[in-house]
Amino acid sequence: MACYLINRSPRASLGGKVVEEVWTGNAVDFSHLRIFGCLAYVHVPSDERSKLDAKSKKCIFLGYKKSVKGYKFWDPVDKKVVISRDAVFDEQSMLQ
Repeated sequence: MACYLINRSPRASLGGKVVEEVWTGNAVDFSHLRIFGCLAYVHVPSDERSKLDAKSKKCIFLGYKKSVKGYKFWDPVDKKVVISRDAVFDEQSMLQ
């Protein structure tokens, strides 16, 4: 992940532009990046919950899983790592 972020950082030698932007000629989109350590509500699939259980659980965002399309979360209740693509991030709680 560190390498991914370094490669998308502006360079002084390129006049403050990102390498990918210079290479492709297109603007780089950073909307998929999330704040590390922010709260997230991870969706619990229907086969893993009963009728009256919550549909999501509160977790902490850890990062991105290598070679998997999904995010990596820490579940403090179950004390385990959860990998999921279905999540709602609460980044505003980190900024306040």
